[in-house]
Formats: sequence, C-alpha cells, structure tokens
Amino acid sequence: MLEASPIIQEGLLRIKEGTVGMADRVPVYAQMSHHSARLAGRSTLQFFADAKTFLECQLAADEFYRIDAPTIHYDTYNIESEALGAKLLWKEKEIPSVDTQSPLLQSVDGWRSLPAIQIGSAGRMPYVLEINRRLMDLGLSPKIRFTGLFTLAANLLGLTNLIVAVMTEPNKVH
Repeated sequence: MLEASPIIQEGLLRIKEGTVGMADRVPVYAQMSHHSARLAGRSTLQFFADAKTFLECQLAADEFYRIDAPTIHYDTYNIESEALGAKLLWKEKEIPSVDTQSPLLQSVDGWRSLPAIQIGSAGRMPYVLEINRRLMDLGLSPKIRFTGLFTLAANLLGLTNLIVAVMTEPNKVH
C-alpha cells in the first residue's frame, strides 16, 4: 500500500506554515506529469489509464526530487473532452491527445447536440475518481481540476476551426 512519505508530510506542513508566512523556506511544487512515469520506467499508456500506477509514479518522483507537495497532474483537458465523446490518440511515451484531425464538433453550434456527460463514468472519469480515492486513503487532499473553456472548445472543434470561428462567428464562439 502507498503511504504519504515523511518528505511529503514535511512538505505539506511547510505549505501550511507558508500560508501564514512562517515556513522555513519557500515550498517547492512541480508539474511533472508523464516525466514521473519515465523516471520510474513505467509505460505512459498504463500511467494515464491506471490510478495505482499513476500515484506510484507521481509520489516516487516527488520523493526523488524532494518536492514539498504531491504533484498530481493528469491530462484534465483530454479527460473532459473524452467524456464528451472526443476520440483520444494514445502513443507510448506521450500524453494522450485529442484527435483534432477528426474533431468531435463540425461547427460552433455542434455543442448543442452533445449528450449529457455521465458524471463519474464517462471516459476516464473513473480513473480520476480512483486517484482521488487513493489520495484520501493516504490522508492527502483530493485534486479537483477542470479545463479552461477555450482549451475544451479547441479540443472539441479543432484549434484551426476554433480560430476561424473566432474571426468569422465571434458571437457564436463567445
């Protein structure tokens, strides 16, 4: 079973003390994502699909670099797009990416036909919930993340299509 290491516990205390201006130094935090999988010699395909592997890699990297807070960063922008129905492209040693060559939406108005997300079960949402459950089992705070609307729109429509729509249909895009 994973445990929050003494280094992480010390770092979390440092962060807490820093919020009131009493930390012994500036807390260090990093966004390592799939670097932690490579550092641990693990497949990024498994890292981005299996909560246990994800946390093992992330916490081991935090320990290795002596990071003060757990660096829990998954690809939220892809998880939300996938939950809406976008196709992901999976490649070894990379973050999954939305297939913007075949965008989910064909027009700015396409969002009107999107089905309601099955919260908690669509796409890799169970993966995120499992990560958060495991964090809480360790006595750590769950990570609540969401995507910026422009990023989500670019993933669903394709960046080029979105930029063209911003120029030609700004009211609809807004």
